[in-house]
Amino acid sequence: RDQRIVTSQTRPSPGEVFAANASVGTYGGSFESALEAARLALSSPLVDDHNAGFLRDDASLAIIIVSDEDDQWQLAVSEFVDFFQSVKGRDRRDLVSISAIAGDVPNGCVGSGGDAAAGDRYRDAVRSTRGVFRSICADDWSSLLEDLSGVAFGLRSSFTLSERAVPTSLRVFVDDVEVPATAVGGGVVWSFDRASSAVEFSRLSTPPAGSEIRVEYSAECN
Repeated sequence: RDQRIVTSQTRPSPGEVFAANASVGTYGGSFESALEAARLALSSPLVDDHNAGFLRDDASLAIIIVSDEDDQWQLAVSEFVDFFQSVKGRDRRDLVSISAIAGDVPNGCVGSGGDAAAGDRYRDAVRSTRGVFRSICADDWSSLLEDLSGVAFGLRSSFTLSERAVPTSLRVFVDDVEVPATAVGGGVVWSFDRASSAVEFSRLSTPPAGSEIRVEYSAECN
């Protein structure tokens, strides 16, 4: 499409143009391959031609995937992650995040809009780049989209663990100071989302820029 790069100045409105660009239909290939689609978009010839101007040296690269099936491309997830991080440079890999709105892991999910298969490969890509993984079966996407925007444009409030955790064993530290899940007044400081295996800080308790977050826990037995 002519207006493939959407900005705040896009007319008739950024929302209308984005909605049109995202409505791609259901007549493509029969295999889900969002990671490969993102790789092609950031590779020659597309990155130098159709998508010229999208990559900017001083900008983060945030890849957001929405899918009701898992990725089925033949490359390993680690190969995709290596490629995306190489786009920004090995010394700037923290500028890359992959987030996904997909089926709950490990059993998929059912919601008001239908059902979804478990997005295992997408979840692995998210974990490798400290992105956000959320359920596509959620009835209300408002908080979900706020979490995504936080990763792409601001402070991170969600931290995906490398293993599935026993919820009662979780201990969260910010700059080596243990932070309770609930404040003295009863407000939520952080919670644990078991479906995505992520510790999530509330909006008012998000750690400031430059903070070191450490989570100690016992891993669930398979």
